[in-house]
Amino acid sequence: MLVAWYVAGNLNARVFAILCLVVVGVSAIVCTRVLRSEPFVLAQQPKTPLRNVFYYVKIVAGLFLMWCAVWGPKGAPWALRIFGAVVLLIFLAGIVVQHRRASAS
Repeated sequence: MLVAWYVAGNLNARVFAILCLVVVGVSAIVCTRVLRSEPFVLAQQPKTPLRNVFYYVKIVAGLFLMWCAVWGPKGAPWALRIFGAVVLLIFLAGIVVQHRRASAS
């Protein structure tokens, strides 16, 4: 949404950068709280192969989004592409850690 506003000319570069930092900060806070909490949803569900399928679908979708973030905006600076990929990797790491916690319990 921020990118669409920036491309449309509704945001200048400084406001766009500040809002991106706010989004990353909020995402980091949410990820750390989720990783510190006990696995609440996955642990209550029965261990079925269907749950593992959803896990792999999330991972594949995240990797596809990361690929799109890196190769999609051709001509964009590499720093922005890598920054987007790192944010997606943080979310993927959160999914993997939460799944392993739920599988271990």
